[in-house]
Amino acid sequence: MPYVSKESRALVDVHIAEIVHHIRNHYQFEARGLPLRVLASAIVLNAKRPGLAWGLVYSNTPPDVRGTFSNLAESLVGVINTEFCEIEKEGVLNYVITRLIVGSYLPTNPCPPTQWPYSHIAAVIDAFEGAKSVCVSLSSHSGYGIDGLHGPFTCAALEFYRRVAAPKEDWAIFENGDIVEYEQPAIGV
Repeated sequence: MPYVSKESRALVDVHIAEIVHHIRNHYQFEARGLPLRVLASAIVLNAKRPGLAWGLVYSNTPPDVRGTFSNLAESLVGVINTEFCEIEKEGVLNYVITRLIVGSYLPTNPCPPTQWPYSHIAAVIDAFEGAKSVCVSLSSHSGYGIDGLHGPFTCAALEFYRRVAAPKEDWAIFENGDIVEYEQPAIGV
């Protein structure tokens, strides 16, 4: 994760905690993907493209996502846009969407990454990829370019994979052995 100072984290943590709390309390595990995709893409778009209207982001989303979370997301973006210069935003956005998405899917009982259920790991990766797709789609349809929109999502997903999914897979290989296709060298390539 990019370096984000404790002072910078303190500016956004209270907003992140409120959003995660609402998502975990208002949506069952299986239904968290849509609001997370919308919120993460809305936060990144409006932090990187301040002229983009919030209405565009929320126009095709369910009313409960718009109503419940729009004020929280707008407040968070307000802090990002006023407290951080352009060069700091990339790291802060990575931090924010990582905490939003991973925090919304943390297992109920705290456990090390090697014990996370695969359903949680898959849901987190899907949320990062889905939010990136929504962000890019909204930006390109609104006439804005897509430059710079992939970074926070891709970096956050890769970091999550490195820190959570890879140790889980390494542990499974240690316990059960590798799958045959990875043990044998490629033939006839």
